[in-house]
Amino acid sequence: MKPTLLFACAIAPVALFAQPNITQLNIPVIGDVATIGRCSDPIDTVALNASTGAMQTWDFSGLTEFAEEEILFVDPASTPYVADFPNSGLCGITWDNAYTYYVVSSSELQSEGSTILIGPPPEDTAKYLMNVDLERVIELPYTYGDQFSDTYSGTFSAAGFVGTMNGTVELEADGYGTLILPTGTYTNAVRYRMDRVQNNTIFGNTTVNTSKQWAWVSSDHRFWLLLIDIDFDGFGFSEQVWYDKDPIFVGSSAVNEHGLENVRIHPSPAAQGTAVTIVGITNTSGLRAEVIDALGRSVLVTSAGETTIATGHLVAGTYLVRLSTASGTEMRSTRLVIQ
Repeated sequence: MKPTLLFACAIAPVALFAQPNITQLNIPVIGDVATIGRCSDPIDTVALNASTGAMQTWDFSGLTEFAEEEILFVDPASTPYVADFPNSGLCGITWDNAYTYYVVSSSELQSEGSTILIGPPPEDTAKYLMNVDLERVIELPYTYGDQFSDTYSGTFSAAGFVGTMNGTVELEADGYGTLILPTGTYTNAVRYRMDRVQNNTIFGNTTVNTSKQWAWVSSDHRFWLLLIDIDFDGFGFSEQVWYDKDPIFVGSSAVNEHGLENVRIHPSPAAQGTAVTIVGITNTSGLRAEVIDALGRSVLVTSAGETTIATGHLVAGTYLVRLSTASGTEMRSTRLVIQ
């Protein structure tokens, strides 16, 4: 039986606490890696819509995680689609190989568009380009009680077909207080609720995609602490619940001295026996990679400077790849999935 998502109102006087303020400092930067816990819990929209206001306590300590993933934030110049998004200064790459391109400023976070691989092999890349009017994801700064709306438009392409799109975004910061997650308790959290509607038109036919999203951000950390989303793509509904398992504090440095800020394993997931490559490394001198299995055992160590990992003797599963210098100083860890 899945745990119920709990919501409790705090009783402390509102006047004793300052409202948290979300600014550009809370936006991810190049080199950030968010470790994501994807959860299977059903979404209770009634409870979500009731848990608004000042000094809330949102208790999600009982979330049921079914997968751990990563979201990488990299320089768009290091991605294969940079030419399509010339204005962006930040790109987020999710576990399902979706690339979202952002324009960040002190007054707003905008999206220039996204790409995602679709279909069985050979896969095609669907592109959504906000090349007419960028989408404002959030205004900055914002705090409890703030709200805004935006429109955006552009083109999309997939399987050789090109269409047009336009949409609207309505957002309200509808609560603040304390957020409790399986990995910890976070004060100074602001929640916003967003309603997004997008019209996609091709060959004169229009489909309507809608999204309802609840998201929590802390003024003490970068990136979203928790996101709950319900999407309708014109054919059916999909839901997702995920949280950041190890949030990065505001002011923390993401780019490390070894030039591994954009490192990742490609491909991952990988078929058993397929050699994988460590990519995004600017300096491979002395680099070593150690592969750790789910039981914490070291199952493979590469030679210094080697960027290819042979997976022939690895069984299907999830592995941790620790990157270190020749002297053993750990520089970065990333994930490898063998199918």
